[in-house]
Amino acid sequence: MSIMKYSTNNDKGNDPSFFHSPVNSGYKYQPVQDISKSKLYILPHWILRQITRHKLTLNDLRSYSKLRQVLTVDDMAEWFYLNDSFRMDERFSLSTSILETYFDSMTAAEKVELSNSVLSLSGSEEIANSAISKLSQSNLMSDCLYEFVRADNGLFLVLKEGFITEMTNPVKLTEFVKQYLKFFYTSLPLHEVSQVNMFSFYLKQLQNK
Repeated sequence: MSIMKYSTNNDKGNDPSFFHSPVNSGYKYQPVQDISKSKLYILPHWILRQITRHKLTLNDLRSYSKLRQVLTVDDMAEWFYLNDSFRMDERFSLSTSILETYFDSMTAAEKVELSNSVLSLSGSEEIANSAISKLSQSNLMSDCLYEFVRADNGLFLVLKEGFITEMTNPVKLTEFVKQYLKFFYTSLPLHEVSQVNMFSFYLKQLQNK
């Protein structure tokens, strides 16, 4: 079975519904009550390092202007690619697509740049290969290559370098899926958790054993 499928087109697939608690998170967050349970975004660890190095917070991820002060167009394109096209198998997305409406406000020039440069690049083979290459690197510095983080502007799945390589291990993959679903069980009724497409992926994994 091919574990991590990806494509360079803009097929968004079905947006899953996700929810989790800030358990084992190493990042600060501001808990609020109105976080949408359907919005989880992938945040590459190399982008998280960049924004924290410049003293930005997770809340600043909604500010296109602030992000462009510390991230290149290629950085932004990789972030969009991982949220729009990265798949756990062909049918199962890990996150919600980042659309222009994700940002709180944008100037006319920023909208043009996002549409003509960032979004165009995010569908390119070069950007896909760059992001996948980073997630496929060997990583001996971290015991866990993913982390679920809650902030007042959304829910984030931080993926570190080496994540894809780790997911080729069936034991690691099963543990990831269990951790992914675990957050739903603490907040949603069982019948709602069973509608999450990652739950279907989990059942498929059990059937293949």
